[in-house]
Amino acid sequence: MSEPGFANVKDQLADWWANCKITRQKETIKSVAERLYTRKGEFYDPVQKDIGVPWYMVAVIDERESGASGGALHNGDPIIGTGKKTYHIPAERGPFATWHEAAIDALTMPGKNFDKVKSWNMPLVLYCLEAYNGWGYRLYHPQTPSPYMWSCTNIYDDSSKGKYVADGKWQAGVTDKQIGCVPLLKALLELNNEVVVEPKVVPTTIPSIPTQPIEDFKMPWFISMFIDSSKIGGWVRALLAPALAAVGTYLAVKAPFLGNLLTPEFQAGIVTAAVGVATGIWSTLTKGDVPVTQPVTSTQVVKAVSNVPAVSL
Repeated sequence: MSEPGFANVKDQLADWWANCKITRQKETIKSVAERLYTRKGEFYDPVQKDIGVPWYMVAVIDERESGASGGALHNGDPIIGTGKKTYHIPAERGPFATWHEAAIDALTMPGKNFDKVKSWNMPLVLYCLEAYNGWGYRLYHPQTPSPYMWSCTNIYDDSSKGKYVADGKWQAGVTDKQIGCVPLLKALLELNNEVVVEPKVVPTTIPSIPTQPIEDFKMPWFISMFIDSSKIGGWVRALLAPALAAVGTYLAVKAPFLGNLLTPEFQAGIVTAAVGVATGIWSTLTKGDVPVTQPVTSTQVVKAVSNVPAVSL
């Protein structure tokens, strides 16, 4: 499953954060935030000190995964100090002697790498929190904002609702009764009298984060041998755009009339159409949803032209 890309959703996340309102369980949210805040100095601050992940981000993950009951931050499995490894996704992590050790592993394990983020801001925190739970909602049920994030706010409650009741098992119309990360974040920041200052430039390069499996997505073996489904649009674009650019360069010299027709804008249209056809065929073969591809711009084609080697005439 492909990530949506932080640059593509950061504005939406910033808007949702600014405009979300708590709609349910207000007293419970306040109580849970106060309970989490008592753990800040002993549990969450040391994690932030060691790897730079904001304490409030660690706190809400702890609550969502285990009710802050001391389970492994990965998934809430009660294995700390038992000598056992995690058994839910991600399985086989550990064993861990302390909660702190498990938390560091959960946030820095391959595919997470949150310790590599150098500048945190709220849209990026929200993006990584959603990624921590999985992209199933955004990619397969875009009409339903992730309740892991937005439950008990207008962002989720005003939508068509629904939730994954188990890994890969979707149930429409169900309302998630568990408190989402966002209302807890807001309550924690208020308790700490903390204002998250947004940087002028939002980083667009973030770690790749694995997502929860979707049960009904099965890639044909004969295709999976050759191509990663999440990159099919990129492959088509990468192969076709330079080829068209080279043809355009050649025709501009050999057949100016045809060369004038094959403008960067026209090339961009051909590439976008080809990407759409390829992803449509992929969707039919796999019987799974394919993330919407980004249109190719004439600027990208012009850049491709500039990288085409000289044509021998």
